[in-house]
Amino acid sequence: MAKLYLFKHLSCQKVYMRTLYQTITILFLLTLSGCATHHDQNLPPLPQAPLLTPQTHSSAWWTTRFLLSDKASSPQWELDPMIANEVLAPLLRSFEDDISFWRIHRRAAQDTTGHQLSLHFYATAQTARKLSETIDNEPLLAELWESNLLRKVIHDDPQAGSSSVFSSTSDPNWTKTLQQAWPPFMMGASITWLSLVQQRAHEFGAHKAHNVDELQEIYKQVERKVALSWSRQGQHAFLHHLSGLFGYHPLNLKKEIIF
Repeated sequence: MAKLYLFKHLSCQKVYMRTLYQTITILFLLTLSGCATHHDQNLPPLPQAPLLTPQTHSSAWWTTRFLLSDKASSPQWELDPMIANEVLAPLLRSFEDDISFWRIHRRAAQDTTGHQLSLHFYATAQTARKLSETIDNEPLLAELWESNLLRKVIHDDPQAGSSSVFSSTSDPNWTKTLQQAWPPFMMGASITWLSLVQQRAHEFGAHKAHNVDELQEIYKQVERKVALSWSRQGQHAFLHHLSGLFGYHPLNLKKEIIF
């Protein structure tokens, strides 16, 4: 009888804990949905998350490059989030149905290229031509050029053709499977970075800036805050969760790298 009573007691306890867990879960979800109604509704939506496969066989990879400071000058890192949020984000939303994959690349090295922001996107030649024409008519870019903050904008020529191989922008030293899987990963990472930029820009009032000088000062704060998100929380938010996603297997670092 004691064993039977213990079994019934444990069974009731399991049912109670299951019910309690379900109740907490429902309350948690309701809390999240309630909090969502208090989010700032003025922030424009970011482009949709990446798909797993290209939408069309007629697409190819294209690149638009924004050449900023040269190797003789210190990089003005705030120009990257400024151009990304003020110029590229609205365009990516406008061309969302025509660009299946994209990513943002930042670099600044002591070479002939210097500081450069790039947009790589997978689309048709027609879309690439329209996007290039739209970028060339952006008033902010003209102001940056007049202020000697932008040296040049270079587009891939749609008439010259480009690689339609989906994995062509991946490192050729990687396995074929990783080359194929990498573009969606980098698009997701680019969306995350752009979301951080967009939220901080709204917080600091970028939409209220009257000129390029004011905008540049605001994006200095944006760059600093986004960099702090990476340096202070990136280990857990990004590296830890990536490690968990891959089963916490050891990562082989073949060369020194700055995180």
